[in-house]
Amino acid sequence: MRFIILSAIMAAILFSGCIQEDPNEVDGADELPLVSKPAAVSEDKIPPNCEKIPSQQDRDRCIFDEAVRLGSVKVCDFIKEPLWNQQCMRQVAKHTRQKDICEIITDEFEKQSCFMDLAIELKDASLCGNVGEQSRVDSCYYRVGFDTRSEMICELIDSESSRYRCMALVTQNISFCDMLEDVRPRDFCYRRVSDISSDPDICRLITTDDWADECMINAASKALDITLCDEVGLNLKKQECRDGVEKAKEIAKNMNQGLIESGAKIIPKI
Repeated sequence: MRFIILSAIMAAILFSGCIQEDPNEVDGADELPLVSKPAAVSEDKIPPNCEKIPSQQDRDRCIFDEAVRLGSVKVCDFIKEPLWNQQCMRQVAKHTRQKDICEIITDEFEKQSCFMDLAIELKDASLCGNVGEQSRVDSCYYRVGFDTRSEMICELIDSESSRYRCMALVTQNISFCDMLEDVRPRDFCYRRVSDISSDPDICRLITTDDWADECMINAASKALDITLCDEVGLNLKKQECRDGVEKAKEIAKNMNQGLIESGAKIIPKI
């Protein structure tokens, strides 16, 4: 039980730089802030708060924001700048999760990007065929496959290196990385899987020095094991690794102190 709690907390520590907390999230449901619906605004004219803005650019930006807030493609039509108009429609489609809006976008790149947004937002691989050139289709399948943990979707990726990396990540099985003959794609595959598993043995398979060091630094911090830092190649990186482990231990101790009253403890290795 303590191991599970430690793993969960350390994952939160390491990825906190990539994940922003919801400022509206509270413990008690009765404390939730009241959310009011957008005030009724006519879609047949410029939103009142934008209408008197003298600068066309600032007015367009205001209309853009209002259109997205209201979820209204019609409001986008009041934007004078053509590209902003198309980008406005794309953002409204994403905000409202309506893929039909993508169809009426005339700029080809924005239309393709709209389908990409919706494929990821809706986790719908069937939309990936509408995102343009093959590299973007592969990126779409990769993202949806990873987000849905679907090996079947990963298998749709045309690029061999991306396909096997996606399958390795979804299954957390490095045997898919082993199928890659070229060193760098194989090393990168190991590196990405190690981000999830934090297994130092995977780091030892990486032959690209920088990636091997980054991998071991990450594994050491997650395991709170400073001895792993001895396997980091560069002395400067060794110190970075040791500093990272000490910081992770300190955070774990502080969180452990806060959990004592609840009976759950995080006991870092010292």
